[in-house]
Amino acid sequence: MTVKGAKQYESALKDKSILYLKKIGCSFVEKRHAGAFRMGKADLTGAIRGLRFEFELKVGSNKLTELQKKWLQKCKDAGCLCAAVWTLNELKWIVENYERYQFWNDGEPSIELPLDEEWRLLMRFRPDS
Repeated sequence: MTVKGAKQYESALKDKSILYLKKIGCSFVEKRHAGAFRMGKADLTGAIRGLRFEFELKVGSNKLTELQKKWLQKCKDAGCLCAAVWTLNELKWIVENYERYQFWNDGEPSIELPLDEEWRLLMRFRPDS
């Protein structure tokens, strides 16, 4: 996949993800555009039933940058639902299943999704696998 093709596919994934999130009633969802002041920040941000989320969208063999990993960790530490997703089905699985992975840690909610070191769903949980 060419760089241009990957960008087009990622843009389409963003658009489909936003439509899905709005359809299920997200109180707000917005996409971030690349720029000097947004380096490392996730592509999509918003809230689902009062829970803030940060989703980094990837396509093909793209990997997270170190800045993106640090951003997701920072947001997770603040109690956000965070993940990197490569398909719309992965995003749907996370949104539909996150409540079962919500734990309480010293009185604060903590979400421990089954993610690998790249912030992606573990293979056995991926709906597209």
